[in-house]
Amino acid sequence: MTQVGIRHYNPDIDSGYVYSTWIQYSFYSPKEPVKVSKDQFFKDKARAIKDLLEKASVRIACLREDPYIILGYIVYFNHRVEWICIKKDFRSEEIERLLLNSVKEDYDRREEDRTPSHSQEDP
Repeated sequence: MTQVGIRHYNPDIDSGYVYSTWIQYSFYSPKEPVKVSKDQFFKDKARAIKDLLEKASVRIACLREDPYIILGYIVYFNHRVEWICIKKDFRSEEIERLLLNSVKEDYDRREEDRTPSHSQEDP
């Protein structure tokens, strides 16, 4: 089994892969028929992805021994998964579960940070 690591998104090294896969999968496997030209779709989708990536949590699944080899990624914003992508050859290796757990841990940590700590003063 492949040793998988999970790391934070680094736009300087990950954006090419994320944009390329997200745009192409969205165009070639759309939820609804595409009603604009391919060029227009790609421009619009790139703009929407850019806007979302600026505020979302993104985790990258990679080879543990080579973190630059991307196996998949997850984009999570406002309590929901916006996008998840896993390379076909690695879909049976529970990478989706690892990615989902990574954003859940991040969400849980943020909720703990927001929860006020109540202390009771001694009388």
